[in-house]
Amino acid sequence: MTDTLPALERRMLSAPEFHALMAMPPELEWFANIRSEKTRRAYRNDLREFTRFLGIVQPEELRMVTRAHLLAWRTNLEERTLAPATIRRKLASISSLFDYLCEQNAVLHNPVLGVKRPAAITMKARHRPLVTAKPECFSMHRRRIPLKAKGTEQFSLPCSTMGCAGKNFVAC
Repeated sequence: MTDTLPALERRMLSAPEFHALMAMPPELEWFANIRSEKTRRAYRNDLREFTRFLGIVQPEELRMVTRAHLLAWRTNLEERTLAPATIRRKLASISSLFDYLCEQNAVLHNPVLGVKRPAAITMKARHRPLVTAKPECFSMHRRRIPLKAKGTEQFSLPCSTMGCAGKNFVAC
């Protein structure tokens, strides 16, 4: 077994290209590794917005970001009344970058960890039945009261069982 690599007939990268890749900051390396075009576009926009908010110009400056910077940015996002899912995605994209920087030993920890994110409304929660009354509690006179969530309605039911006659209850 030899200690050297076999010589190639032709070098694929020129020496300057090889050295330029060695000097590539991990922040740019992380972005180059994202394969999905939609994810790249969303992460590019999120990262551009984050760096603009903080006044960051050079990729290496991201290594000085603290949790306080992220809390200030999250507050800014909330003040702009962005949807909770959008805020979560923006924080997730920055967290992904810092996870990679941790793997590369460029930063000691991910400052996004510990930053509270807006609550998620899952599909399961959106479609959970709103009325869980027993069948004998249902009456023919239902009043529909629209809720804020799209496509959902809550029923207020006059209940004649379990001592609640004449009052409106959602469930018995």
